[in-house]
Amino acid sequence: MPSRVELRILGARVEGNGASGLFLQRGARAQLIGYSVFERNRALGVGLTTGSEVVEFRCDSFRGARAGTLSPEPPVELGGDGLSAAGSNIGQVVGSRFDDNGRFAAVFTQSSVGMSTANRGSNNGFAVGAYASTLVDTANDIRGAAAPAAPPVTARDALGTTGM
Repeated sequence: MPSRVELRILGARVEGNGASGLFLQRGARAQLIGYSVFERNRALGVGLTTGSEVVEFRCDSFRGARAGTLSPEPPVELGGDGLSAAGSNIGQVVGSRFDDNGRFAAVFTQSSVGMSTANRGSNNGFAVGAYASTLVDTANDIRGAAAPAAPPVTARDALGTTGM
């Protein structure tokens, strides 16, 4: 069994990738992702899938995510989410910006998430969407259209695992 991966990312600039800016999967755990910019990445600014966890996002910027394809089997077309979690846990998101994302500022499916205080944003396709998730959302001002009732397509399971 692979060992658990632990991350701490501070002050990163992840910009203009042909796929997601940062992608955590299969037990990856980040204690802190803070003071970082995820800008103009295709499909997702930051994506978390089954079994991954981020204890805290602090003062990050999720900006300008645009439509694109991730390559699991079969490929998944996503509309440009700033932050996306499926089957994951996020302890808290504090003091972050979500601006100009093509689909959701943030979207959560079957996840547990704390959107704590002082998160802001504007000009997103949709604001925050939570589907079959536990979402604690307090004192935030993230703007976009109201989330649709039906759950959207999200990245799930793991990328690059064919033949395992």
